[in-house]
Amino acid sequence: MIILRLQNEKNLLVMNTLYELIDSMSKEELRIFKLISNRVKTSNIRKEFVLLSNYKRLGDTFNEDKLSKKLYGENKNAFYRLKNRLLSNIINSLTFQHINKDNDLSTFKLILIGKKLKEKGLYDLCYSLFKLAEKKAEKLELFELLNIVYLEIIKLSYEKAGINVGVYLAKRKMNNQRLIKINEIDDVLAMVNYNMKKDQNYSDVNQKTIKLLEKITTDYSLHPETVNSATLKVKIIQTISKLLLQKKKYVELEEFLKQSIKECAAKNIFSKKTHDVKLQVLTYLTNCLFKNKKYKESIAAAHELRKAIDEHDGIGFNKYIFYYYNGLVINYSILDKTKAIEVLLKAKNEEVIIASDYHYFFICSNLALQYFDKKNFKPAIKNLSRIIQHKNFLNFDLSFQIKIIAAELIIRYEIGDFDILEARIKSINLRFKELLAKPHFNREKMIIKIISKLIYVQRVDLNESLKNDINQLLSIASVEEADELDVINYNKWLSETVLRK
Repeated sequence: MIILRLQNEKNLLVMNTLYELIDSMSKEELRIFKLISNRVKTSNIRKEFVLLSNYKRLGDTFNEDKLSKKLYGENKNAFYRLKNRLLSNIINSLTFQHINKDNDLSTFKLILIGKKLKEKGLYDLCYSLFKLAEKKAEKLELFELLNIVYLEIIKLSYEKAGINVGVYLAKRKMNNQRLIKINEIDDVLAMVNYNMKKDQNYSDVNQKTIKLLEKITTDYSLHPETVNSATLKVKIIQTISKLLLQKKKYVELEEFLKQSIKECAAKNIFSKKTHDVKLQVLTYLTNCLFKNKKYKESIAAAHELRKAIDEHDGIGFNKYIFYYYNGLVINYSILDKTKAIEVLLKAKNEEVIIASDYHYFFICSNLALQYFDKKNFKPAIKNLSRIIQHKNFLNFDLSFQIKIIAAELIIRYEIGDFDILEARIKSINLRFKELLAKPHFNREKMIIKIISKLIYVQRVDLNESLKNDINQLLSIASVEEADELDVINYNKWLSETVLRK
């Protein structure tokens, strides 16, 4: 039974991997795969094409069991072998197509060929290829691959006399030190990114993370001689940017980013390899210009980001197109709300945004906010409902969930859904009881309490208890701080709408 279960899991893994890989392939990649496969004329290749073309043609209506019976009758294992073969051949084809286009792969190719030559006893030729791989890896700062090269050369020295092992041991030691520095920075940056995405920017800033960022920044500021590579330089730019961002020092961040862009351009540091950092820097610049109320300059930076996204055959499109739309939306939400809605509706149709819960929730919550500000409450509640009813909503941090739900309550009050409000408030107080008991969520606790009272109040100005609750909430944070904290600004809504009724 255990063996059968493991086999079923393996078959399911192959099935999912195969079809996802086919979906990811471009028309050109599929065309080349077919050209390569057609060089061998066998019934197996023909059946591979039948499986591939059936899946591509039928899409969601593709029936694997039906095709399996057509090709092999009741012999299910033969069909599993066909899928494994097709998966293996597609991987080989993609490797062939991209090995010379990717620096890491093309360098690794030299190492693999060198190892094969070593097996044949051609040690001089093997050493020559390893040195070519070393030269390429050093030039491109592929430090992980350099370690592999040094290890292979050290092992080759057992067979080939004349290799100065001491030199390569020293090189490997120095390379390990560089890797330690890079990995240290990467670890902290990974944790910062994880915390920011997990908490949706609504939780407390992680003070431990800030201290780690400060330590790394200080270490490398005191010892600038250690930053002797483009890879390390862009890592330092990332680290300092994250630190200033976490500490909300937007003026300093703007100055630092503009200076960094100039330096990187002057020294040709931005390349295909460091392109992700360039896009990240332009994203940060767009956002901090907005924070510094330089809205038109921020929009210009967003358009610079969009141009950069198209560089290097658009390798950064999937990761950064959301941030381009975000850069436009945050600025147009101040300058032109109708334009902000147009941008959001366009972004909502991007497949890569739809595929990300985080990005999709951002688009829907901002659409709700823009419609709310324009007093267009029905599409506002519709977009918030899309988030709340989403299958993955409950997987997000509770601090994000309660903010979305508080915004929903505000809109439902404006619409006049009082019956629904009563039931929702009871459910929310029960479900978020522990969270609302925490001091950090006093504002959420109070806005829910205020809305529950508003349902039964005709004149706010005549209800002292309600006015006291409102004033207490307004005293906790400023309007500007509330803009950072809330989906719909509680302070602004209470001051400009509720108290004026």
